[in-house]
This record gives sequence, C-alpha cells and structure tokens, in this order.
Amino acid sequence: MARKPRSCDDQEKVRNIQLWTGEMDRCLARVLAEEVKKGNKVDNVFKSAAYVAASTAVKKEFGLGLTNQLQI
Repeated sequence: MARKPRSCDDQEKVRNIQLWTGEMDRCLARVLAEEVKKGNKVDNVFKSAAYVAASTAVKKEFGLGLTNQLQI
C-alpha cells in the first residue's frame, strides 16, 4: 500500500521539531540551580520567575523559539 504524501501543513510541523540535547539539559540545570540560590524555589516548587529565567536562558543560548504554548 502506497503512503499518502504529506501535506504542506504536516511538513511544516516536522520542520518545527527540536530535539533536546545534553547541552540544553546542562544549561537548564545551571540556570535552575542559580534560581534556587536566589530563593525562587519554595517547598520543592519553582516560582514562575525561575521558569521564565530558565526559558530565557535556553532561548538565548540555543536560539530556540520556545513558548509556553503547546502547538499541535
């Protein structure tokens, strides 16, 4: 059975996939550790400011277009 060709919309979704790397993990861990030192983790829960700082650092360091929105 022949596979159906992908539509332009499907191809666009595939192009937007970003694989997470070990280097990104290290960046995220470093920033979150800094946020703990700043007091942005209370009762084992990060404050919103910690997540903002982490996503900003990852975006800046790796040039990613991260958002807090799930795009399907």
